[in-house]
Amino acid sequence: MDDSRQTLAVDCLYNTVMEEILPRLQVKSLIRFKSVCKDWLFTISKGSFAKSQIKLCIPSHQIIVLTTSPIESIKQLNSFYLLNRDDEPSDHLKQLMNLDDDDFHNNVLDLLIVGTCKGLVCLYFRGKCGFCRIWNPATNQYRDIVNPDDHQGWGVQSHGFGYVSSTDDYKIVSWSTSIKDSIKRLYVFSLKAGNWKSVSSLFKMRMPDGIEKSVLVDESVFWIVRKGEFWCNVQHILCFDLGTEKFKEIPWMDSMNARYDTTIKLSAINGYLSFICPCRSITKDVDVWMLKQSGNCDSMEKLFSLSLSRGMSLITIFENGKCLVRYENNKVKVNLVNIIDPIHGALEQIQSSIEFPEIVKMACDYVGSLISPFGEDEVNNEEVMHKYKKAK
Repeated sequence: MDDSRQTLAVDCLYNTVMEEILPRLQVKSLIRFKSVCKDWLFTISKGSFAKSQIKLCIPSHQIIVLTTSPIESIKQLNSFYLLNRDDEPSDHLKQLMNLDDDDFHNNVLDLLIVGTCKGLVCLYFRGKCGFCRIWNPATNQYRDIVNPDDHQGWGVQSHGFGYVSSTDDYKIVSWSTSIKDSIKRLYVFSLKAGNWKSVSSLFKMRMPDGIEKSVLVDESVFWIVRKGEFWCNVQHILCFDLGTEKFKEIPWMDSMNARYDTTIKLSAINGYLSFICPCRSITKDVDVWMLKQSGNCDSMEKLFSLSLSRGMSLITIFENGKCLVRYENNKVKVNLVNIIDPIHGALEQIQSSIEFPEIVKMACDYVGSLISPFGEDEVNNEEVMHKYKKAK
């Protein structure tokens, strides 16, 4: 083989590695491979590479868990942990972030996970000057976004977070309420544009009291809207399409209010909007229903029932239908959780317990990616070279 053909073959092999092989690797390996050489660092750091990796790589499904210290603790501590969802959970928990800064606790009353999408996690820090944080746990990059209504007399009620494929953009939805006249305003933050815009300024429908977790299904954000005394009963489901930025109301069946407890919650299972319905009984039974056709409550189908034994409570249901349950014991100070599969196995067939150092507050599905929370399409060449020299 002459030199020109050999050079061509090497170039072809190199392009195959960069375009076909590297994007199929897991994020953890790609982060390590950034230190191989400057070309690999520059390529892996590109926004276009991150998008290609999401499409080509077989995802490794994980769970991101938010824990908090007990109420009686002198100092409040919030931590994030990562564990496997589909495989046997490991006794070793990977701690991602520990929020115990004094200034953080002086200004923030509560911390919530709004949602996750394509490797980005949206957090909400509730307090006097509340703000959202878009965080990539794999790269540990984050971006803080101040509320649109941080002036006196307005309070944020609820958030939503998701991705719009038609515009290749991530959006945050924020409901705000005037304390004076209860007027609702809806704002949408575009990660690509980098700003908030008002979508609805005089929305007269009453939203849930306080902050209630939204659910993302097929690029739409869903909330439960309640009515009646203490806003106990579900009135209907409110849907906000992130692409068209338009509302749609899904009617609710009054028979469900009569049959189930007031604490009905939303979930997303196998790409469908689902409902976690605690039964009105002495036992801690939970029925899970799925809406098979969007907007049609007649298409509701019961997925499974979950009978929780004494001392157990449901934390969340993941996208694949598996459940995270907590074991509670007032006598013994333990923070044990279990991952169970009510669809394919009995409740008694519980995987090994996982013990956390703090109380598990929230948990959700997570798939790692290299997507930047700053929404850039391409990295800056000088910035990459600086990082490479610093690493060397």
